[in-house]
Amino acid sequence: MKHKNKNKRKIGKIWLLLALVLVVILVSFLVVNRDNLTIDGLKRSISYRNLGESSLAETFSYAAGKEGSFGAFGGGLVVAGRSGFTYYDKSGKAALSDEVSMSDPVLSTGGSYGMVYDLGGTDLRVFDKQDIIYEVTADNKIISAQMNQNGWAAVCTEGTDANGVVTVYNSTGEAVYEWYSRTGYLVSAAVSPDDKHMSVLTMTGEGSRIVGFDLGSDEEQGEYIAEESLIFSIMYTSAGTVLALAEDSVVYLDKSVQLVTSYEYESSYLRSFAFDDVLALYLGDTGSGSTGRLVLLGEKGELLGEEQASRGVISMSVSGKYLGVLYDDGLEIYRGSLTLYHDTEDADGMDAVIMRSDGTALLIGSYQATLYIP
Repeated sequence: MKHKNKNKRKIGKIWLLLALVLVVILVSFLVVNRDNLTIDGLKRSISYRNLGESSLAETFSYAAGKEGSFGAFGGGLVVAGRSGFTYYDKSGKAALSDEVSMSDPVLSTGGSYGMVYDLGGTDLRVFDKQDIIYEVTADNKIISAQMNQNGWAAVCTEGTDANGVVTVYNSTGEAVYEWYSRTGYLVSAAVSPDDKHMSVLTMTGEGSRIVGFDLGSDEEQGEYIAEESLIFSIMYTSAGTVLALAEDSVVYLDKSVQLVTSYEYESSYLRSFAFDDVLALYLGDTGSGSTGRLVLLGEKGELLGEEQASRGVISMSVSGKYLGVLYDDGLEIYRGSLTLYHDTEDADGMDAVIMRSDGTALLIGSYQATLYIP
């Protein structure tokens, strides 16, 4: 009987020792891989479990070439070219297509909607994954157009009796607001995330002028004038802040277009940018060739991160908390405050990167896009 008890105690000690070893191995694994073990990473492991050891998943083939315009949409890819646009679902199948002649197609996607328009032409389409929601044939040439996450679009066109006209369309394509620019040349306009406000950018003799509107009133709600700075784009963050991108700085304004904060490029200049609620800037250093720095700004203009770029950036893309930066020798994916999350050399020969909110990336080539899973 005593011999049996001793054997049981030995077996118990062996199991305890094995359990301790397993705990040590597990803790070591978690420490080494703490940056990659995220909820998104677990979701990717489940969603793409049939991929095996390869990081390259679905491919999307198209005929747009280098002149095409591309966007991640509905789990797949939208490609716009001079003959129209096509939405490819997540399996790579063409799920929606529209043939329309466009000399200079511009594509944007957001939420459940996508939009394509002909810059300098008159055609515009807003669509979802199943169908075209509405079409616009403008009376005059389109200068620019922006769509919010709800499918509302601010369309800027040349004017017959004005320096430009802004027409706001709701999510069903009904024209619900119109504004004529009398004192400045119209550049762009944007509708707020709550569909209640609009900001308009014009060029005047005094400088760049941003005007704020309540879509329930004809009266201007406020204005911001940049006398010594050329602003070329405005957009809204999800917080309702107006972001104004200039050649020498970024300005953040409230709903009444009053200054909240700004970020100066100082001795640098803007090479490229990417926006999806947060703003990623690639700033070049004067006289330093291909080197520069990456800057990440939050939705209210707060500095989230800054990183030196020792080589030239080909393309950048932001989606959710991920920033993808395509270099001539590979792809780097950052999270949060510009913390390097993943890098690879599998992006050789690609022309652009489009990040997706789950941390995967679409690598865009001339005639084929490939989904990359970190």
